[in-house]
Amino acid sequence: MNDIPVVIFFLASLFSLLSLFLDPKKPDKPKNPPLSFSLLFGFILAIMYMTNAWDFAIYGLFFAIFLFFLFLRCPLPFSFSKLFRQVILPGLTTLFFWLVFVTPFSLNFTPLGEGVKLSDTHTPFYQLFVLHGGFWLLCLNFPLFLFLRRQKKASPPLALSDYFVLSSIVLATLLIIIPELVYLKDIYIFEHRRANTMFKLVYQSFLIYALISGYLVVRLNQALKKERKFLPLRLLVSSVFLLVFIGQLIYPFFAIKSYYGNLKNYQGLYGLNFLKQRYPDNYELVNWFQKNIKGQPVILEAAGDSYTDFNHISAATGLPTIEGWLVHEWLWRGGWDEPGARSEEVRQIYEAKAPEEARSILQKYQVKYLILGPKEREKYENINEEVIEQFAAPLLSFGDTNVYQVF
Repeated sequence: MNDIPVVIFFLASLFSLLSLFLDPKKPDKPKNPPLSFSLLFGFILAIMYMTNAWDFAIYGLFFAIFLFFLFLRCPLPFSFSKLFRQVILPGLTTLFFWLVFVTPFSLNFTPLGEGVKLSDTHTPFYQLFVLHGGFWLLCLNFPLFLFLRRQKKASPPLALSDYFVLSSIVLATLLIIIPELVYLKDIYIFEHRRANTMFKLVYQSFLIYALISGYLVVRLNQALKKERKFLPLRLLVSSVFLLVFIGQLIYPFFAIKSYYGNLKNYQGLYGLNFLKQRYPDNYELVNWFQKNIKGQPVILEAAGDSYTDFNHISAATGLPTIEGWLVHEWLWRGGWDEPGARSEEVRQIYEAKAPEEARSILQKYQVKYLILGPKEREKYENINEEVIEQFAAPLLSFGDTNVYQVF
């Protein structure tokens, strides 16, 4: 999600620089882009890779498709030298600059993928049509537009923006087809093996389709408006567009209503209201930490599971802790070993039978404050507060939540 602004910037930049490919003296013949072009898009693709590596692959592919379509715009005969100058060389120089910009990040980055697998399950077509059918109907406008142009004599060459949109249609459609053929093996369980690949590719296809839909409708209407006999077709195309557009406008109404009900009870925008209601003692502790603690001392609280109320003190204060949500740490660290070991160390501290069992772990992670509240008592059944007080001094209490300072 953080990469969406970068993606839109990439597409907008490429679209706004289409004139770089046009030779004013020979408008039917594309021009070789300058080196600065490759420098700019190598830099943007590097930002994509560092933000969401999938998008580098997606829009790197878009870049290649677009350059290739521009090459096809060249008049015959085919020439490998023209292919090299107009497609291969700009692609290689862009890849070179991408590599230069991304190398400092890549030195300490290990991708989580475990290889590409063939898809052994597939999405029924009707489900794909429910999701993308409106866009597909709009995309049919483009081949219809091309067909109508061919019926006219002495038609001018396609605009560069047409090649840009054609590249977008091809890419967006490929992003839907690819997960039906292959998927990237990651740490998700077998039942959800295609989920991440479909998510990362298909939501980008939706974004691309949405960006070009208006262009498709306007372009076809421009081709049809001079002929009265095409009026029914124009009305049909405009109706499909309005149907898709209105359908997306009304979606938030039903989506919000399905999750939040009728919104009769105002919840407010303050993100810690849930904490104030469910764990008022911990809410008071969060406020105390924010007012009285400077720097980033390490706190200790129970290590819990994803999408639960565990680790809310660390999350609400920004203070580091030994272990966050266990499955999330497993996902983003690329394996179970380190998160699993840390989770066990947290348990050893809370359930220590002697202070020596906890001291070495506390020193290892430089823990300064230990929290003992409802989530800790829920998670660790064998807590011995007498042992805890042999390596940490009681600092303050908020109801059922106690805070100890490690010494």
